[in-house]
Amino acid sequence: SASGLKAEALAVLPRMRAECLKPELPTLNALMSVCAKAGDRVGMLTYFNLIEEEGLRPDIASWNVVLDYCSRKVQPLQAADVLRRMRASSIKPDAVSYSSLLQANLAAGRVDDAVALLDEGLAAGVTPDTVMLNTLLGGFSKTG
Repeated sequence: SASGLKAEALAVLPRMRAECLKPELPTLNALMSVCAKAGDRVGMLTYFNLIEEEGLRPDIASWNVVLDYCSRKVQPLQAADVLRRMRASSIKPDAVSYSSLLQANLAAGRVDDAVALLDEGLAAGVTPDTVMLNTLLGGFSKTG
């Protein structure tokens, strides 16, 4: 079951600590992703905060997990706040970031905001990938 797989994945960190192993960023990002995909906001943010507690710095993958969560939950305002915090941390959004931002806005019917984000991404030099283009096509077809 999905909950059993989540529990198994989350058991990795206590096992690592028992072996005196320090988690690295990819491990914490993976644990964040497991929580995010399970809809566990608190768990996702716990692992996000743990990144800094471990003396590490969230990378683009860390931020993109949070943006993807906002997209899945149709939370465009929260996604905009994540984008702001991401930039304040000197992390430049990529096509994955913009795909999540576009999806959150289009799913919420915020077409003008999605278009503004698309323009912003293109102006920043982000090259649209297949996911980003499909997000736009799907979102625009649903909103008219």
